[in-house]
Amino acid sequence: MALHAALLLSALWGALAPFVGPAFGVTLEGQTAARIADHAVPGALSLASGSALMALETRSGPSPKRLAFVAFLGGVWMVGSHLGLVAQALEGEVTYVAMLFHTVPGIFVAASAALLLARSMLRAAD
Repeated sequence: MALHAALLLSALWGALAPFVGPAFGVTLEGQTAARIADHAVPGALSLASGSALMALETRSGPSPKRLAFVAFLGGVWMVGSHLGLVAQALEGEVTYVAMLFHTVPGIFVAASAALLLARSMLRAAD
């Protein structure tokens, strides 16, 4: 359950980061379409698959491997779409705080989903 919670919380953070960042003093230039494509869509994808994975703990449904893989892809999507931001931070064009605030959720989503995927594959092998 802890991995599910980590996945859901980091997916929520990733989905909302550009919209709540200004409340914490973390802002980046960017268009709304990019914010939706880089944060909201993969975050929602990871939230949906993570919620379904959590529901599967108590009943049957879609393959846990597929759901974990979808959540993993959402995390990879979030990280991949922010590689340019990492480069900008290294060049001093944006702050490290802003870069981390936008990049770390994707790393957490990918890592927790990968662990859930590995766990479901090990359970299937038993």
